[in-house]
Amino acid sequence: NYKFQPLMDGFPNPFSSQIKVKNIFDANQNAKYQVLNINGQLLAEGLLDEQVLISLDYLVAGVYFLRLENNKELSTIKLIKK
Repeated sequence: NYKFQPLMDGFPNPFSSQIKVKNIFDANQNAKYQVLNINGQLLAEGLLDEQVLISLDYLVAGVYFLRLENNKELSTIKLIKK
């Protein structure tokens, strides 16, 4: 069972090459991030400590989704690459 969180910090948005993401979950829980395209294809993933800088300069301009997840919670936001 997941608790859905509507808020997370991911900035700047729109972005040009990198996005900084802050962990919204309890720091003691393992959290991961995923970057997906509009078709749901996984483009990048990794573990999320307190904060992570994700380099996405290889992506073309468009709409993407950033998903944060731990064992109990899930949060997704729309990202715009300019």
